[in-house]
Amino acid sequence: MSMDDIYKFDNLEDAFVAIDNNELTEDAPFNVNNTSCYYIGKREKLLDGISMLVYKFTLIYAFQAEVEIATTGKRGGDAGHGGRTYISIKSSEETDAFSPVKISVEGDMELSAIVDSMSLFLALLDHVESNKKTLP
Repeated sequence: MSMDDIYKFDNLEDAFVAIDNNELTEDAPFNVNNTSCYYIGKREKLLDGISMLVYKFTLIYAFQAEVEIATTGKRGGDAGHGGRTYISIKSSEETDAFSPVKISVEGDMELSAIVDSMSLFLALLDHVESNKKTLP
């Protein structure tokens, strides 16, 4: 496959729209902000007793990172209302580039906490990069 055959997106939201519209098929390579990815597919999976649609991707670097993400979105309260969010990131089996990360939360406020935490982390990375320095 040539570079011309790879889907290119300006942002991840556009990639998810293409997935939802069945324009990006399983095992399709795509590129967002110079990061090469493969959309592996989506499948229904029971997480914490709730059926969720889990999206799976492989990110290509000098190693491969396998990413699974799912959320029911906000459901109006605590875990008893069924709101669930799931994130799993691990390096491919061929490498041990980093320790696996798995986050699973129940409830609306917990989803907000995950979103806010990730936003803070991204802002910190942008701050460090824009100032071309490392933190002690």
